[in-house]
Amino acid sequence: MQQLGERVRSGTAGGSADTAADSAGAQPAGADPAQLKACSDGMLLYEWEWLERRLEQPGLDPEHRADLRRWLSLLRDELQARSLSPIRPPGPLQEACHAWQVNDPEIRRLWSFH
Repeated sequence: MQQLGERVRSGTAGGSADTAADSAGAQPAGADPAQLKACSDGMLLYEWEWLERRLEQPGLDPEHRADLRRWLSLLRDELQARSLSPIRPPGPLQEACHAWQVNDPEIRRLWSFH
């Protein structure tokens, strides 16, 4: 996790080829950049962990991987704007859900969703 925080601060979390111009493009299905601004801090941290895990999945389609990296870049920008850095996960993830889609009350509580 410390590496993630360093990558957020250094601006390389989405890969060195990601730029602000690239970030304006596609994002994963069901993801809207405005949703990041509406997220609580806990939701942003959850989303970071969720994206990192998705990017680690073997066999991920290259186009989908590129979309996830662009989304991660937008997320990194929002984390920096709030002076946040990734933390050790305080709880499990709902693997198929972005932060704003999580409906499990225990996960929401552990990640401090508001």
